[in-house]
Amino acid sequence: MTRDRILAWAALAATLVIWASFLVSTRAAVATALGPIEIGLMRFAPAAILFAPVLFRRGPIPAGATWRDATVFALCGGVAFVFLLASGMRYAPVADAGVFAPAMLPLWVALIARFALGERIGGVQAVGLAFLVAGGLAVGGWGAMTAGAPGAWRGHVLFACASLNWAIYTVAFRRSRLAALPAAAMLAFWAAAGFLVLAGLFGTHFGAVPVRRWSPRPCCKACCRGS
Repeated sequence: MTRDRILAWAALAATLVIWASFLVSTRAAVATALGPIEIGLMRFAPAAILFAPVLFRRGPIPAGATWRDATVFALCGGVAFVFLLASGMRYAPVADAGVFAPAMLPLWVALIARFALGERIGGVQAVGLAFLVAGGLAVGGWGAMTAGAPGAWRGHVLFACASLNWAIYTVAFRRSRLAALPAAAMLAFWAAAGFLVLAGLFGTHFGAVPVRRWSPRPCCKACCRGS
């Protein structure tokens, strides 16, 4: 196996761990008094600070990007995505979020890329997408009716919409042809700015969460109760 393939598989594994960790931590946050604004600030504000060197060097809208790119990144990859995902966690368990958010992402990306970029869907890819649809229907249909919590379908719809927004961001990133670092920095900066504006308008509830609830053990318990 070549070095590039090893790095690719390692990046894939890291991505899966990041996605799973974000879903679990979001569910734990929703189980407290925290809402989408607080979750968005915790997700993007630290990232914007860490990307400060890139922002200083490339700017909040790097060369090759436009205001439209920044808006789509901040809205679809940031504000709308977090709001929809966190809201869905109030109705459906985190395991279902894993099916309807990251797992359904390839379907949305393929469909959007087909119409927005003219990319064709190959035979093997079509089979894989069909399995994704079947899995989503099994969890959102039969699974929800036989073993799901009352009203879980609302969470499934919100998860699917969150995944759709992330897919729009993914295709927009592809169209922008930005490198990974400036694109990530632009997303973090403008999404953090959006959540800061919302926090200024509607306030936050960080103070409503007791300090002891911020430790790992209570967070894990809160997450497991809602999974």
